[in-house]
Amino acid sequence: MTTSLNGHLGSASARPLAPRARTVGNRAPLLLSLFGLLVGTLVVADVQSPVRAAFVFLFVLVVPGRAVLDCWDLAGGWLGAALVVATSVSIATALATAQLYLGLWSPTGTVLALVLVTVVAQIARYWSPQRGEAVPS
Repeated sequence: MTTSLNGHLGSASARPLAPRARTVGNRAPLLLSLFGLLVGTLVVADVQSPVRAAFVFLFVLVVPGRAVLDCWDLAGGWLGAALVVATSVSIATALATAQLYLGLWSPTGTVLALVLVTVVAQIARYWSPQRGEAVPS
């Protein structure tokens, strides 16, 4: 008997790992990044609308934390939802505090920095090895 890639005992003809299925969860990095870019565009263009306020609020409350926690697969379930909000608020607070300390505080700058954090975290998630895949040596 041989051991397959999944660590189970099986026959010598172990089938290779299947590619990731296309689901909403696998499109989340792209959607989060696009939402971040939309919010960044609304802020830079100085669009005055209640929709902008709602989008920025939702973005600051959810998206950066989701992007960062997705790198470690910690954003799932109810506990993950709480961690997403807590992480997002923590990142936004840390950025705003650093900007205040440096004398560079700007609401637009804070939102753009959060967009940058989101996009960088999603790129890092994309380029990191997927869970369950063999890492080449």
